[in-house]
Amino acid sequence: MRTNHRQQRLQAISEDVALVYLATGDYDQALKYQLRALEMKQISLSPSHDNIARSLTNIDVVYHAKGDYGQALDYYMKALKMQEISLPRNHASTANTLMNISLVYHEKGDYDQVLDYYMKALVIQESSKRNAVAAELQYRTGACYVEKGSYDLALLHFNECLKIYEEYCDDSNIAMMHVKIAQLGGQIQDYDLGVEYFAKALVLLEKLNMKDVASLHNGIGWYYYMKGDFDLATDIALYRWNYMRSVHYVRIQNVQMFLTV
Repeated sequence: MRTNHRQQRLQAISEDVALVYLATGDYDQALKYQLRALEMKQISLSPSHDNIARSLTNIDVVYHAKGDYGQALDYYMKALKMQEISLPRNHASTANTLMNISLVYHEKGDYDQVLDYYMKALVIQESSKRNAVAAELQYRTGACYVEKGSYDLALLHFNECLKIYEEYCDDSNIAMMHVKIAQLGGQIQDYDLGVEYFAKALVLLEKLNMKDVASLHNGIGWYYYMKGDFDLATDIALYRWNYMRSVHYVRIQNVQMFLTV
């Protein structure tokens, strides 16, 4: 037992050293220590142990950071096969590996494969519970459809993400999703949709006293202009001007107060 405990300590130290090298960008040294940890685990653990899958995933991360996508995919696939054997069905770690595989395919520009693995991860995640991770998957899937030009499907997934945010997340996340849908409205020239969701984001951001409201006014005004509603576009532009002037005035007053103290 003492030898086993020592072996575990050496594995953990190797992984910690690898993480330090990864953080400093020394990928070759990071790989060296991750591979050393993997070798020790392969000696002391059964071939299908989930801890070996974890080491494979750590190695994937280093290859991914190096930009060696072929090697990253190879190790991710090995980790995925092992997780499917050693872990319960629909385990969160398996979903995480599927997401990582999607990211590598995204770097390669293979959007069909990206979507395939995102969908697999989404099935696992939503079979357990709808939470922020499920929302992120919905958003990433929608963003991938935007890159492919499949805007209807992108809107579908953005709306699913929004539903989860409204149930589990704070107003800042909800506002961010409103903005994304509004921007998509501009891409598909559905300016009514764009105005609707910019306005929803505006309400939330003003409630949170956020600083992005001026850019939302600008977006709303631009969409009214594109719709040909020039009077409303002008009104929004004037409102934005007055808002920016009032903010600037408050800043000047604050500086003057500071200087007179």
